Amino acid sequence: MPSELSLSVQDMLTGQRLCQSKSHQDSVLSALNQQRKDGLLCDVTLVAGEQKFHAHKAVLAACSDYFRAMFSLCMVESEAEEVTLQGVTSVGLKQALDFAYTGQIMLEPGVIQDVLSAGSHLQLLELLSLCSHYLIQELNSFNYLDLYRLADLFHLPVLEGAVVDFLVEHLSELQHSRQEEVLLLPYRLLREVLKSDRLTSLNEEQIWQLVVRWLEHDCRSECMDDLLQHVRYGLMDAAALHLVAQRHPLVQASEAAMALVDEALEYHRAVFAQPVRQTARTKPRFQSLTLYIVGGRKREVSRVRELRFFNPAEQEHVHIAGVSNWSELAPMPAGRSHHCVAVMGHFLFVAGGEVEHPTGRTCAVRTACRYDPRCNRWTEIAPMKTCREHFVLGALGQFLYAVGGRNELRQVLPTVERYCPKRNKWTFVQSFDHSLSCHAGCVADGLLWVSGGVTNTAQYQNRLMVYDPVQEGVEVRFTLCSFDPALLSLTDKGFTQTSMALLDHYCQTWILADNPQRHPLPFNPTLHKQMASLQPSPQHDSQTHKHIPASPYKHTQDSNQWLSRCPMLQRRVYHVMAAVRRQLYVLGGNDLDYNNDRILVRHIDSYNIDVDQWTRCTFSLLTGQNESGVAVHSDRIYVVGGYSIWTNEPLACIQVLDVSKEGKEEVFYGPTLPFASNGIATCFLPAPYFTCPNLQTLQMPHHRIGAV
Repeated sequence: MPSELSLSVQDMLTGQRLCQSKSHQDSVLSALNQQRKDGLLCDVTLVAGEQKFHAHKAVLAACSDYFRAMFSLCMVESEAEEVTLQGVTSVGLKQALDFAYTGQIMLEPGVIQDVLSAGSHLQLLELLSLCSHYLIQELNSFNYLDLYRLADLFHLPVLEGAVVDFLVEHLSELQHSRQEEVLLLPYRLLREVLKSDRLTSLNEEQIWQLVVRWLEHDCRSECMDDLLQHVRYGLMDAAALHLVAQRHPLVQASEAAMALVDEALEYHRAVFAQPVRQTARTKPRFQSLTLYIVGGRKREVSRVRELRFFNPAEQEHVHIAGVSNWSELAPMPAGRSHHCVAVMGHFLFVAGGEVEHPTGRTCAVRTACRYDPRCNRWTEIAPMKTCREHFVLGALGQFLYAVGGRNELRQVLPTVERYCPKRNKWTFVQSFDHSLSCHAGCVADGLLWVSGGVTNTAQYQNRLMVYDPVQEGVEVRFTLCSFDPALLSLTDKGFTQTSMALLDHYCQTWILADNPQRHPLPFNPTLHKQMASLQPSPQHDSQTHKHIPASPYKHTQDSNQWLSRCPMLQRRVYHVMAAVRRQLYVLGGNDLDYNNDRILVRHIDSYNIDVDQWTRCTFSLLTGQNESGVAVHSDRIYVVGGYSIWTNEPLACIQVLDVSKEGKEEVFYGPTLPFASNGIATCFLPAPYFTCPNLQTLQMPHHRIGAV
């Protein structure tokens, strides 16, 4: 009867599942710990000081590489019933064994050093990690040096990093309240602090003075060259640098230091070339990148000069989506709206736009300027060749490119010009194939992309165009490979380096031969997978096997041209475009309906650079926005301000599209602008030193209006 029942059960059950107890591991460990306390089935006795502790070798070996080696590598201790441990106190061993059997430990000041010694000697890494986190919670301005010495003694990199971060954040106040103690900082600790990008509590002149005082204290000249290279001389004022170079004995005594100061002086002399002469010694120190807004058009003031940045550090308890804090910086030389911005070398460039004359008339301008967050200062640069508003500005390599727009006579332009910071000069390059304004653009994959817009005949566009600048003397290496013509595409910056396709009749695959012709076809990752699986025909000679590199040579690529890509799914003007990884997103703007009336576009479309294909996203903007600014940071797209054709009013909202998690994208409202504005421009830059020394990371979202 039981066998019949068993057979019937087997017939009824078909699935196979892994079943797991949630309490089994804890109950086994608890039972082993109780056996240890009772001295049951223990096979080793550990001795520390004058105390003995019973234990199980298997448990010890599972927790510690030290014990695993001791009990498994034929050492004398592997057969001993009693093992005496040197360099471990009885207090430390008791705590270590309690942790090994329970995963818990009670840490307090009286036992922490014993526990660290035991954990380090016995190689209990998890125990050392818990000790590090305990000490980090206890870290303050009175014990940071002692904790750093502990971290150094027991090799606790997490604790060491926490002490460095603490000192970076509090160095300014320690300079004032405990100046003598700062001069006693260990060399390695001071060096790590000086290397930090987040050291913003002191300006660079103060950092220089600190290093000098530290070096002069107790004659530490052997550390001079190494420490002085971590001072960012390019961030120091030019006048202060001249004094340093001419008078300071430390600099006079060191060729390396003099070379660094001379490098910084040359950097200051080459004012316009600074964005393309960035080094580790000119990089701004900053806590995080933060959102900047510049210019725009208010209701009550036609054009504004303000430059502001969002600073959440000063309003920790304020509901950011409702009332937001924006810190004001040095204003632009002149107010403007519908201008463009670009970032190069942590400098903000502003070009063109629309200004208002005293007569009340508005027109486009060609003026341009540059903002340096290192010193909160504007510098006027060479004006563009042409007045432009409603255009696109992008930074590609060491150049800025201005595309299309409208001039001072409201004429729509086809021209494109390029700015060279080294020469402080604009020059015309390859024009668009037709006039275009109110379009959107961005830089992605080393190329400049432009979408939508309106022509000089008022035709709304859905085109996507891409521009690859001239590259002279580029070394190109072509490759022979097997491929399927249905998958024809081979990448080079989003384009295809292809050639004559020869059919091998023996294995019915095509061979890609060496030919420098450039074809505007998209990159297809499937091709590379196919090539990896293909095998060359045994009849091939050595010159036709797949993946044989051809000879490299240098030439000027025929790339100074605009190329058409797959058109957008809908016409758009006054929209924005942004790139995240290898996807382009178009957001907002408007189109025309069947009656030729303007309609807001709320849906979002994405373009895959690799396959040259547009997709309608399942998420949309919460409200339509035109004439907005756009910026990207940490896989989030910020659509800032703009204009509503429903209300004929400028907008004060910021909508954030988070695409960091595929399949879980969402759109929500971010902080509110200090004023409603259209024709505004935005970007992410470091926050200036003097405004908020310890700026927090921009925290988003604070207020979601529904997740999509």
